[in-house]
Amino acid sequence: MIVNGGVLFAPGTFSQSFTLTRNVETLPVQTSLSLGVAPFFDGGARVRVTRTLSIGAVGFLSASKADGSLDAQVPHPFYFNQPRAIGGTLSRLDHSERGVHVELAYPISVAHGREITVFGGPSFVHVQQALVTDLAYTESYPFDTATFSNATTGAVTANAFGANVGADVTWRLGRSVRAGALVRYTFANPTLTAAPGNSVSMHAGGYQVGGGLRMLIQKGPPRAPRQPRPARPARPRR
Repeated sequence: MIVNGGVLFAPGTFSQSFTLTRNVETLPVQTSLSLGVAPFFDGGARVRVTRTLSIGAVGFLSASKADGSLDAQVPHPFYFNQPRAIGGTLSRLDHSERGVHVELAYPISVAHGREITVFGGPSFVHVQQALVTDLAYTESYPFDTATFSNATTGAVTANAFGANVGADVTWRLGRSVRAGALVRYTFANPTLTAAPGNSVSMHAGGYQVGGGLRMLIQKGPPRAPRQPRPARPARPRR
């Protein structure tokens, strides 16, 4: 059995590009968001299929926040083709990931109670992300400028298949318990759709660094069959 906890470093940024309608014209909106460092937890098991090769499955969960910026071009209420630029910050937009890693594991070094194992395989990831769906702004006569007020967001979900690869280092603590340090990289590319024309392709997963416990479940040696008791010698007759 495998239990881990640690931190997830999400790669890169992701962005939205969509349009709204204001004053009988289109209002283009652009966002740029990046995810912060997130805690993660996972747990699962591996089963040895040969003397050195194991196969396993690990369920995982992580949650973080996304921060970034928004820029838009707001149409003028009186004149066509005279948009006004507005911009603002976006903060603490909820993000979560959960799913399953399937691993094929192979030890590359075993010495002095320490074992280094490499592993890899497919991953299934379910992503939930708060995305911008609308915005509010203020303006006053003569309406030559506008000021960003806030953004409306909604939770959007998507599923994706990807891959994971990593290494695990363990140290023996007892006959059936080991401490472990883990490094894993996961890649999946879900597409989240908040509304028609408002879709985001993002990189889920990233680099995981953590540690935990490994508990070995071993079958005991088979019991020897019980030997029949020797027959008692017959008593001689007097």
